[in-house]
Amino acid sequence: MQDLLKSGALLASGPFVGTNVKSAMLIMPAANREELLATIAKDPFAIHGLI
Repeated sequence: MQDLLKSGALLASGPFVGTNVKSAMLIMPAANREELLATIAKDPFAIHGLI
C-alpha cells in the first residue's frame, strides 16, 4: 500500500466501521476499469478475489 501511496496510484483508504464484515474503501484514480485492475493485479487481496 505504501508503494501505491507514494506513486499516486492510491489517494486514500480506510476501514468501514460498524459492519459485520471487515471491509475497506480504496480511492484510486484510473482512466477506466482496465487501468484500475492492472494497478491492483499483484495485490494479495485482489489475487484471492477479495477486491
